[in-house]
Amino acid sequence: MDNNVFSPHANDELGSKKKFVSIFHNPVTAVVILIISLVLTATAYFLSSSFLAERAHERFIFRASEIENAIVDRLNIYEQALWGAVGLMNASDTAVTRTGFAKYVETLNVDKNWPGIQGVGYSIPVTPAEKNAHVRSIQAEGFPEYSIRPAGERDLYSSIVFLEPFDWRNKRAFGFDMWSNEMRRNAMTRARDEGVAATSGIITLVQETNDDVQRGFLTYLPVYKSKSIPDSLSERQRQFMGWVYAPFRAGNLMQGIIGSEDANINFKIYDGDVVRDEDLLFDSSMDSGGGKHEPDFTKTSTINLQGRTWTLSFSTPADYLSIAEQNQPLYVLLAGTLVDLLIFYVLYSLYFINKRVERLAHERTKELENVKMGLEVKIQASTEALLESKTALEKKVRDRTTELQAKFEELEAFNKTTMGREERVVELKREVNSMANKHGEPPTYSDV
Repeated sequence: MDNNVFSPHANDELGSKKKFVSIFHNPVTAVVILIISLVLTATAYFLSSSFLAERAHERFIFRASEIENAIVDRLNIYEQALWGAVGLMNASDTAVTRTGFAKYVETLNVDKNWPGIQGVGYSIPVTPAEKNAHVRSIQAEGFPEYSIRPAGERDLYSSIVFLEPFDWRNKRAFGFDMWSNEMRRNAMTRARDEGVAATSGIITLVQETNDDVQRGFLTYLPVYKSKSIPDSLSERQRQFMGWVYAPFRAGNLMQGIIGSEDANINFKIYDGDVVRDEDLLFDSSMDSGGGKHEPDFTKTSTINLQGRTWTLSFSTPADYLSIAEQNQPLYVLLAGTLVDLLIFYVLYSLYFINKRVERLAHERTKELENVKMGLEVKIQASTEALLESKTALEKKVRDRTTELQAKFEELEAFNKTTMGREERVVELKREVNSMANKHGEPPTYSDV
């Protein structure tokens, strides 16, 4: 019987499998796969970092645009509210009274609907010749301590005669001559001469106290006796009657625009088209108490509001990215490296396991071969012993057969001799019976 129980096809298939195993279950393949896996993990790490940075940048740009648009939209809305006050002046056939103006501002509900705006006021120009009569007329309305401030001789005065809500802070500005300050005067002149809304540069409001001092600005709108904006500069100056205006505290305004929630972005507003510390109007990081740090992203843009250019500088705070976002690429790197090492460990272990299996199989094969050889020797010995036993037995059989043949032949000869004797005895018995019959006697032998 053929000892090879496998067909050639089965042997080829087994050889292919062994070749496949030898390719993938060896240290070189494990190291190559580890290197490739680590390269892919590093690539995933950098891609994750890049994607995170790109997503964070897009979020930063979107939030910066939101804030920029919110500032523009809110101040445009506030401008419309001031034009509403101008409309009140123009719609009245007689001069608007203090009570009527207060009612109008009360309907605006400034504290609730217009956060950041300190109030809505009305200021009028006063010539030196009109000054004393003007002061007496306001004092006669129940304000005996009223005067135009600051004191001093000037070519032209202005005076805040209405300012609502008329609370303790706004009372500090009552009678203030804004024309006496160059920053205010520039905006007031532009509003009067061009018939447009004009915003001032950075000022400190008269309403400020020693606590929570904020930088501010004012927006002015002109009111004309003609009830409309005259066409020519000379006519606008001649028909000019006063300014509807609003003072703004920058901090309160930005809080009203951005809201109380964390904006998760720092921004600064500079008065003008350049960034200079002395022109800083508002800094959101002052409220958050953020320290110095290198921002991940920055953006600078300019907006024009009522003829005034503001430069907005946006930057990311130190905690712009959450801990989870910051660690996301690291998690990818650690997880990928762990998987890579596990794959390497598995492949490297499989190599040694395969080698051990091969060694055990080889040892087992050797043992089986030794057992086979021992069995073959024993079988050969047993076969030879059986052959010897068979030969001896055959010899014994032959000897016994010869012996039995001799005995048979002897017995046969004996039988032949015996049978001859028996026949002679029978003949003798018959002769005796015949002799007895002759003598008239009965047969002596009855068996013949």
